[in-house]
Amino acid sequence: MNHDISELMISSFSGNENDTFGKDKDARLPLLLPKVMEGRPIKSTSLLCRLPPEILGDIMDLIAGDKSTLSALSLVNSDCRQLARSCQFADVCFDYSPNSRLLLLQLTKECITRLGHNDPSNTTRPPYIGPCIRRVVIKPRPEWVAHAHSDLYDAIFGDAASDLSPEQRNELSERATDQYIATFRTPVQIAMELAMPHLEALSWHDRLCLDGAFFRTVANLPIRYLSLTGVHIGDIYRLEPPVTPLVVPLESLSLRVRLCSNERAHRSKLAADPDADTADADTWRNRSLSPFIETLLRRCSTTLRRLTLSCEALTGDRSLSFGYEDIFFTRLRYLDISRIMSNPDVRVWTSLFSAPLRHLSVPFNDSLAFKQALSACQPLRDLETLVVPYLDGKGMGTTQPIVDFISRHPHVRKLSIGRSTPQLLDSHLIPLLSDGRWSSLSSLSLVWSEPIIAVETQPDTATISAASLDGVGSIESLEQLCLSAGQQFGWRHQWLIDHDAVRLPLGRGVMAMSS
Repeated sequence: MNHDISELMISSFSGNENDTFGKDKDARLPLLLPKVMEGRPIKSTSLLCRLPPEILGDIMDLIAGDKSTLSALSLVNSDCRQLARSCQFADVCFDYSPNSRLLLLQLTKECITRLGHNDPSNTTRPPYIGPCIRRVVIKPRPEWVAHAHSDLYDAIFGDAASDLSPEQRNELSERATDQYIATFRTPVQIAMELAMPHLEALSWHDRLCLDGAFFRTVANLPIRYLSLTGVHIGDIYRLEPPVTPLVVPLESLSLRVRLCSNERAHRSKLAADPDADTADADTWRNRSLSPFIETLLRRCSTTLRRLTLSCEALTGDRSLSFGYEDIFFTRLRYLDISRIMSNPDVRVWTSLFSAPLRHLSVPFNDSLAFKQALSACQPLRDLETLVVPYLDGKGMGTTQPIVDFISRHPHVRKLSIGRSTPQLLDSHLIPLLSDGRWSSLSSLSLVWSEPIIAVETQPDTATISAASLDGVGSIESLEQLCLSAGQQFGWRHQWLIDHDAVRLPLGRGVMAMSS
């Protein structure tokens, strides 16, 4: 139901996201005053505004999070107001709340004003909020969507749910969705294009299907950091000219996308179009994310440094292909493909593994293409961090290529192996890590899963064998160590730690560890 705004009234599960304890690790610092003034002369005679821009910028960095100080500063004069705005609006979240919609309305007014004052030499035009914005987050909160469209919410989840027919609910849904797009999504895209000349980061969490206008707008913005999380792709887009330029200079790209599964909306669209071809139904069933992902990655392959790729096709073609030519990621240093749910072909894997990676997070994938690419991959000489979130030891035919890949990288500084069976860890990985070759390894994280036995005979506790602890203790280069075992969910933890029993086998290595 990805064309239906009621989808946004339900919270998405995010149990595997890290708790940042109220902090935003991606928050942007303010721009320098001359940049947000956009050529307007600084008229203030205060000593603060007469400081060199770089020194003034360092001062503003220190008070960027002090709301009361910024509020007081904004009341001094127009220059100080713009200086305060550079902090207050460096990072903006449009969550569909009344405040964010008021800000969007103000930015829309700025777009109109800019169209009437498009002469850069015109210093009489007012200072704008838009030039202060460096990062935009689009993340509608379910409670605000439900509040703004209370009639639809009540028709689906409230007392009126039993009083309305499906046709009436669909009519309410279509009306609310059209209103949402007309008053929120479209104005956001216009504001990004016309009112935010310094926008460099966009994080998009809106689960409604993205259209060609969105990609046309984003590809022509000065964005260097793009994150699409939980978004749906409806039509088969190829991001090529004239939709996008030949090069999209992204440095960081996080793609967590899936195909639209709203076949009801697709059938309605066909029914409304008398010229629609019946072959469109087959096209819908055979859709693929490959054209979209391949063309986007080709556009930014020469500038990309970080890539997180997670694509899922619950319907349509689940394969992922780069076509007939490899993509060369000459600057790619960080690659996370641990949650990729499609079936990439060999060319996709070899293109990704040929990059000069320093951080790599690999999936547990039992496809032949993945195992072939992993087995053929030469040691990544620049690799510093290797992450394997899940490693199932039930079938060594699937696991062995990953174990061999780990073995070819004893020079890594950080190694994390997520849930893995005790048999695989105790019999294969621990002996591998304690063979004396891992002298550069300073950080290690290992997780033993619960034993693979019948549920009725499964113990309530999990353990780590003394032999495995001895093996870990033999790695004298370790500075950080994280060991865990069994289920870890909410209050349930199966590993009852005997600290003395753990500390003794680790021996001298523990004394050198910082955490």
